[in-house]
Amino acid sequence: MCARHVYANLRKKYRGLKYRELFWSIAKSSTEVDFQKNMQAMKDFDASAWDFLVKKNPEQWCRLFFSYTPKCDSVDNNLAEIFNGSVLEVITTAYTAFFP
Repeated sequence: MCARHVYANLRKKYRGLKYRELFWSIAKSSTEVDFQKNMQAMKDFDASAWDFLVKKNPEQWCRLFFSYTPKCDSVDNNLAEIFNGSVLEVITTAYTAFFP
């Protein structure tokens, strides 16, 4: 499960800017220290939201647990969509240069 889907499910019950900030700081944690600090911040803010995230298995959606092989900064599984979006921009620019 990607982080975007975990957040979408979290947002159904726990709304607000603080939840969003805390969730994405957890998802983008790249060290154990940052992960523990961010998880503790969520637990201090709302223990039931923290429990929800623990049940969603952070090893599947937190950068800390990802392999070091991929070189993409994305924490979701929409890599193809990101690639297509950037390629589309290049194609559109090239098309308008040749066919004004």
